[in-house]
Amino acid sequence: MNNKEKIDEIPEGFTAVRTLEDLNNIRNNLNGKYWLSNNLDFTGSEYQDGKGWTPIGDWNSIFTGIFYGNGHTISNLFINRPSTDYQGLFGYIDVSSEIKNLGVVGVNVTGEYNVGGLVGANDGSVSNSYSTGSVSGNNNVGCLAGCNDGNVSKSYASGSVSGNENVGGLVGFNDWTVTTSK
Repeated sequence: MNNKEKIDEIPEGFTAVRTLEDLNNIRNNLNGKYWLSNNLDFTGSEYQDGKGWTPIGDWNSIFTGIFYGNGHTISNLFINRPSTDYQGLFGYIDVSSEIKNLGVVGVNVTGEYNVGGLVGANDGSVSNSYSTGSVSGNNNVGCLAGCNDGNVSKSYASGSVSGNENVGGLVGFNDWTVTTSK
């Protein structure tokens, strides 16, 4: 990831994400434009207990917006939903969506189908992003994205991934484009 892409000023039309509460509130406007203003850490938060974080977007409420990480990281994401699909920081992102310049580090994500550290199912664009940690599920399981039906570019993942079908280090199941990634 290239830190030269970090910009201090929030672009016009974007909403700043400064806290975990701001991040959680994205689910109230799934087609917005968001700008991560600083690093976030789930450690010690209410999202570290029980089932953990509820992903932003799912099959019924798909994220259709834009999320720019601005070179920042989100650390220690915890999800424990072994019988639930579309698990990750983002559960499901649409073809019009874009996630860019974001790192999710130290993830511990467990789901059923379409499970990833950054996104469970990607139909949009993920670029210049990465995920590290542990991801497990049944089918379509990847450290960055569980299922990719969109575009992944200039991204990487490292950590442990386990599942029964379509399991991969970067993406579990790929049906579209992955370029300059590892």
